[in-house]
Amino acid sequence: MLRCVISIVVGSLILGATILQPPATTAAQSSTPVPASGLDGVVAIASGGCHGLALRADGTVWGWDCDSDWELGAAPPGGGIITDTPIQATGLDRVQGIATGSDHGLAVRSDGTVWAWGKNDHGQVGVPQGENCPHHPRPCVQIPVPVPGLSGVKSVAAAGDSSFALGADGTVWAWGANGSGQLGTGTTADLPSPTQVDALTDITSLSVTGTSGVALQADGTVWDWGGTAERASPTRVADLNGVIAVGAGDLLPNVALQADGSVWSWGDPRSPSPQAMEGIGPMTAIAVGALQGGAIAADGSVWVWAVSFSGSTPEPPVPVEGLRDIVALAMGGESRPALKADGTVWVWNQYSQPTQVPAPDA
Repeated sequence: MLRCVISIVVGSLILGATILQPPATTAAQSSTPVPASGLDGVVAIASGGCHGLALRADGTVWGWDCDSDWELGAAPPGGGIITDTPIQATGLDRVQGIATGSDHGLAVRSDGTVWAWGKNDHGQVGVPQGENCPHHPRPCVQIPVPVPGLSGVKSVAAAGDSSFALGADGTVWAWGANGSGQLGTGTTADLPSPTQVDALTDITSLSVTGTSGVALQADGTVWDWGGTAERASPTRVADLNGVIAVGAGDLLPNVALQADGSVWSWGDPRSPSPQAMEGIGPMTAIAVGALQGGAIAADGSVWVWAVSFSGSTPEPPVPVEGLRDIVALAMGGESRPALKADGTVWVWNQYSQPTQVPAPDA
């Protein structure tokens, strides 16, 4: 069975894409991964601007690295710190999915409610603005709070300063920053609370970046939006059918995974129409961030590609040495975590590495 990563859950796994990374090189792409000590029993991962989140099988959420905007969702001593040791998000249990933007986080619980925290200057948390962040004169929400108006949600996505929820009924709800039409609502006005994206129905998964989004319909067709005010409403991507997973790029093209394991990209000025990616395949899962993309092969190996700040042509995919049995990737800003089938997390080319995590009952 294909181990297809549903983009809205893992990443935003894809999903906290932000341009914080130095120009990519093949050497940087192939940096040796190391295990994140103590992060075990993990079932989902997400990567933000310079932080990571992990969802454990017990339904708790843990985060590491930057916390200057309370993006880890932890009560004091969290806030304004950089922590190598993952800390637990406060008050979250029975979580079934996570996502992170540049500096805010989302979690969906088993009861279908959505909880959010972190930077809130564009309404991305979905509640009144809150107090200032520890080191910035902008509003933040320190610990997870319920997002009003949402129920029956099965998964969440986030990127930049925007947030999304996917209902069990296939509806999509969006809120937060919208200057490039990235919420898909047909306007470029920021939204401080969840608003239904009317053009999207019967959606099974979606992927977003800081300026755009891609959604997969139950019939295997693909819809995209954002990037400019002229593309603020979702439109169907021609010539893409039989798709099982999608990934929204920023400086990178969007990507789609078909049932036969082939990966297709589009949205780049050099290839606006979908084109089969060369050098990889067949693949079982995909993940894309602002400057980097990745795919998982049937044997659990990982292949990655990237683009520099200048927006040059993406480099050809290369294998990441030392990664096997991988089931999910998160290609965010400075973090590149990968989730193994045994529930351990491996990281490479990252700002700092997680160290020992306390036991969940500590």
